[in-house]
Amino acid sequence: MAYGDVITIRNARVTDKGVELKTSNAGKEFASLTIMWGTSKKNRQTGEYENGPTKFVRVTVLGFDAKDIAAAINGGDRIDVTGSIEHTTWTTKEGEERDSWDLLAERVTLPVPRAGQGFQQPQQSFGGGFNATVAESAPF
Repeated sequence: MAYGDVITIRNARVTDKGVELKTSNAGKEFASLTIMWGTSKKNRQTGEYENGPTKFVRVTVLGFDAKDIAAAINGGDRIDVTGSIEHTTWTTKEGEERDSWDLLAERVTLPVPRAGQGFQQPQQSFGGGFNATVAESAPF
């Protein structure tokens, strides 16, 4: 499968299934997980926020990062993912059109908490990202 555009999805939740560590036919390990997120926007007429549909993306992590991610990330965790995304469509046996989004991750990180949400230590990163605690890396 050829992958296309590089995107970053921030603050997505890992589905309850969590991360599965798998082995390819060639004997290479990879991590497989599904993330989900939703958006909301303010209705100009009512002034209320309306939730949009929940989006799901299957994520694959290759190489040595696969084991780290499988060990560190659980279902329900929030993560940031950057990678190449590809849209796939197919027809079921019943003749229904289906589609999915697949992301080949280049980088997976745990998001930094927003102000007032408490401090989570350590901040972890996989795939060449920043990997230090705030106490170790604060420039002030």
